[in-house]
Amino acid sequence: MNVATMTTPASHTRDGATADDVVLSAEDVSVRVQGAQTALLEPVSLALKAGEPLVVIGETGSGKSLLAQALLGTLPPELVASGSLWLDGEPYPLHTPENRRPLWGRRLAVLPQEPWLALDPLMKVIRQVGEAYRLVAGRSAQASHAAARSDLEQLGVAAASEQLPGKLSVAWRNVWPLRPPAPAAHRC
Repeated sequence: MNVATMTTPASHTRDGATADDVVLSAEDVSVRVQGAQTALLEPVSLALKAGEPLVVIGETGSGKSLLAQALLGTLPPELVASGSLWLDGEPYPLHTPENRRPLWGRRLAVLPQEPWLALDPLMKVIRQVGEAYRLVAGRSAQASHAAARSDLEQLGVAAASEQLPGKLSVAWRNVWPLRPPAPAAHRC
């Protein structure tokens, strides 16, 4: 297992990995407030090898979330990232967050530590499950709704489809965000 700490940058090809083994590489990733010189996140580099987990460890406030947001391209507008991201050998400059949006849910995703905090408290469960099919898999609203209903039935929680997340048990709120939609080519 690779472990990247927030104080010691990982080597681009650490632990004997070759360039062919690395599926994601980030070099000199830093974050600052737009127009400011001081970095909120000092430069961090890391490499993720195929089939291996990568763990980022750091104290509260050390920049783990800023690092993830910089890599995904989801920083708030007043923050800017610098450095480079490489996915399967393709470069994605971090100063251009829009270049990673087409990758969301397809090649880049976040598994939040507290999945239920990612739920929209004002949107019914079936719409939230269906949204992944619509936005990530590119399905129509009707096909997304049908796929979401099928998923909820398979999980044995179809009765919760019209509920708001606050009405669900904590155990259930932790389960459903972890199930990614199947690629559009594999499901109707």
